Amino acid sequence: MVKKVIGSIGLVVGLGAAALFLYFFLFQNGDSQPPAPSPPEQPQVAARPAPVPAVPPETATPAPRESLPPVPAPSAPPAVAPVPAPEPPSAEEKIPPLPPLEPTEKPGLLVKKFRRYQDAAKLLEKIKKQQIPGFIRREGNYYEVWAGPFAEPQEAEQARKSLRAALKISPKKGKLEIPVPK
Repeated sequence: MVKKVIGSIGLVVGLGAAALFLYFFLFQNGDSQPPAPSPPEQPQVAARPAPVPAVPPETATPAPRESLPPVPAPSAPPAVAPVPAPEPPSAEEKIPPLPPLEPTEKPGLLVKKFRRYQDAAKLLEKIKKQQIPGFIRREGNYYEVWAGPFAEPQEAEQARKSLRAALKISPKKGKLEIPVPK
């Protein structure tokens, strides 16, 4: 019970201190009214200065700032001709070509199979250093390292020769099934 009373008193004192802080922070010039919101900015318009009356400086009395005439509002913006809407595309242009609805097969190379993923990843890194695309596919308990897919069988044969010369491995030709996007 005592803890609840002390906690409530602490809460009230804290809120009062925060309110006092905000009061002095926001109204630091001593005004009891909050500052008036500034009017929205008017777009700047090039205007000529008002003509100065030909009165000697000794007789001229400065006018208070509040009595200055208000700045006239800018006139309506010049009329702009509407831009014609572009013609809608023809029916042939609207429909993009659809991807094939069945998986496609592309040439690829089965480079090697590993039981450990780390070994497959090391070989894949070596293949990618040869500027040959590749990936790892899991088949059962093995990780297969594939090179490809290639657009043409000639590209696959060229990559096979490159891997044989650079890494001293003989990849097997194969077909890669490219899945249909969902």
